[in-house]
Amino acid sequence: MIRLFIILMFLYIVGMIAYIIYYNRNVIREQWDELKAPFSSPNLKKNIVRGLVAMLLKFLRKRIFKI
Repeated sequence: MIRLFIILMFLYIVGMIAYIIYYNRNVIREQWDELKAPFSSPNLKKNIVRGLVAMLLKFLRKRIFKI
């Protein structure tokens, strides 16, 4: 009896979560598009490469000049 109650509660909670996601799917889609927009920027790749090159140069200066 307790096992049946736990299974039914689990199914109820999963169903509520699925319903909330389904009901708000357009809002979730808009939020997801806003979240990934900065990462699809063409300048992002350039900035990442520029930062990696700057860190590499800093590391090499420390290794070469032992400062």
